[in-house]
Amino acid sequence: MQKFFQPQSVAIIGASQNKDKIGHILVDNLLRQKKKIKIFPVNPKHRRIDGLQCFPSVLDIVEPVDLAVIAVPAPLVNQIVRECAWREKPIKNIIIISAGFGESGKEGRERKKELKELITEYDLRVLGPNCLGVANPPQEINLTFAKKNIPAGKIGLISQSGALITSLIDLAEENNFGFSLVASLGNKIDLNENDLLQYFRQDKNTSVVILYLESIADGKRFAKELAKTTTVKPVIVIKTGQNKKSQAAIRSHTGSLAGENAVVAEVIKENGGGIIDNIRDTLILIRLLNSFPPLATDKIVIVTNAGGPGVITTDLLEKYNLPLLELKEEIVKKLRKVLPTESSVTNPIDLLGDALADRYQKTLEIVKSVSDLGGIIVLVTPQAQTPIEEISRVIIKISRKSKIPIFPVVIGGKASQRAKRIFQRADRDCFTFPLNLIQNLALLNKNKLGTLGDRRKKDSITTPSQTGGQLLSYKKSVALAQSFGFNIIPAQEIKDEKELKQLSQTTNFPVVLKVDSPKIIHKNKEGAVLTGIASPAELISAWQELQEKFPGQTIIVQPQVKKGLEIILGMKRDVQFGPVIIIGLGGINTEIFNEKIILVNDFSPKKMLQKLQNSKLALILQKEKIDPEKIVAEAEKLARLAQEREDIIAVDINPIFFYPQEPATIVDFKIFLQNNN
Repeated sequence: MQKFFQPQSVAIIGASQNKDKIGHILVDNLLRQKKKIKIFPVNPKHRRIDGLQCFPSVLDIVEPVDLAVIAVPAPLVNQIVRECAWREKPIKNIIIISAGFGESGKEGRERKKELKELITEYDLRVLGPNCLGVANPPQEINLTFAKKNIPAGKIGLISQSGALITSLIDLAEENNFGFSLVASLGNKIDLNENDLLQYFRQDKNTSVVILYLESIADGKRFAKELAKTTTVKPVIVIKTGQNKKSQAAIRSHTGSLAGENAVVAEVIKENGGGIIDNIRDTLILIRLLNSFPPLATDKIVIVTNAGGPGVITTDLLEKYNLPLLELKEEIVKKLRKVLPTESSVTNPIDLLGDALADRYQKTLEIVKSVSDLGGIIVLVTPQAQTPIEEISRVIIKISRKSKIPIFPVVIGGKASQRAKRIFQRADRDCFTFPLNLIQNLALLNKNKLGTLGDRRKKDSITTPSQTGGQLLSYKKSVALAQSFGFNIIPAQEIKDEKELKQLSQTTNFPVVLKVDSPKIIHKNKEGAVLTGIASPAELISAWQELQEKFPGQTIIVQPQVKKGLEIILGMKRDVQFGPVIIIGLGGINTEIFNEKIILVNDFSPKKMLQKLQNSKLALILQKEKIDPEKIVAEAEKLARLAQEREDIIAVDINPIFFYPQEPATIVDFKIFLQNNN
């Protein structure tokens, strides 16, 4: 990987004299760096490019080459890759800028297949195709066709989108941050986010890693690399890629509760990362991580020169679970000595509208050393006598001496711009409004990592593994489930009216009638289940109703059990992460609370119990006097089923009733097998 980010020699294949061509920009970017790198332009049409000898082919370069960057039309790429491998001193490391592979129809897919074979055959490492390239700004190495001068800083950026990289580079100077390493993943034919996470983790210049992903190449390795990285530096993942087609193809309630994004979010959170779903918050997060130390605790002090913004900021902190620090009496006394009588010296601390820089300075000097303080939000509103520039310089001066982060919020238009220029010159940052600052502080707070977007949205996408699976009959599902120790209500198939009449004379009422068909997944929704049947006459009437509505389908009868706490238990085999266990509230509580527990990889009883006890489910279990270990025991059985039967792609246990004293009872058990057609 070092030869991608710190090469001693680079061949630019597709180098050009035309300033508008990518091949020219790549050469020009390399020529501008201070670090001495041997550059070998390759193009059979030219003898020299920008004063450098140009070679007809990589085969004509006799010197060793660390890295080849290919920017030619797609049909030429694979032959050039061969030539890189055929050299007496092979070029083993290649960046393919060119597009036109898996994303571009049948020919592109064939080209991609051939390229994969070449990578394996010649033991190559390839980044791309269809990527922007890489950069190492601290060493002024720019192997991209982006802006010539990428500002250096401590943000490591790995992105599946080249456009996101160029946008953030463009925003960097204006927002006072820079990059340690930049990598564009492209189509990830070989190198992927896992290889880059491993390298970025070891890079001394990288303090924070930002990942933009539309897909994950190897979920299990991703979880491991993420866990290793987050022990030494923060990792924030921007995750997109919701698939509307797959929303329409959900086959089970489990899939609805644990869509792809929900599983990815759980994996990221469990392994120490933060996940966001929009670019606006990415920019603010970068600014926070780049310019401020982390919150020491989650407790905040507000210092303001206006009551209204102070109240608004207080409400926002409460909304995002960042508590105000209660100031001790000794601190309050100190503040009273330096502030006007009319000032509020509790938190928020109101300096009043006529506050000059000296009030801010005296207040911050007192507050910055308060014990158990996490950070200070300083609000400045541009009133007639407010010296914006002078207050900004005071905040900068005290921030440099403080281990606690001090976040300036200068509210307004021109006033905010004036303040921003002063903070930028001091290599600092300030904000215009408190909302986005507080949202992102909540995200960075160690106990609040998770999706920052609209928490009311429900995950309703599924992975490809949940579409097209074969639904087992209830009879076969019960037999398999019972072999793993599940307690399922028995069912009897009713073959004809004669059998129905015999059954009506011997059965114990009430009972339930269901249609058992692989074509009918959601029985309640489609009217394929009738409950509360209390007499022989009602049983015959209900059977006739289902016969008429679902002709030719199997109908089964079950005893109707008493209701307990209704839980949904499920498993899906995620295409990236393998088996995923879901525990959620059933019945109407599913929609009211949308509370679920998602378990990936770690199915130990200890982990399950910990997740249960830290969820809202724990309060409900306590109210219903149900031991959480009862749920853990059923989830353990399901995990064992998933691990021993790899042909099962999804299980829906909905509902399973739990009682204080009696064993759990399962009413419906669906098993989906891999469709081998």
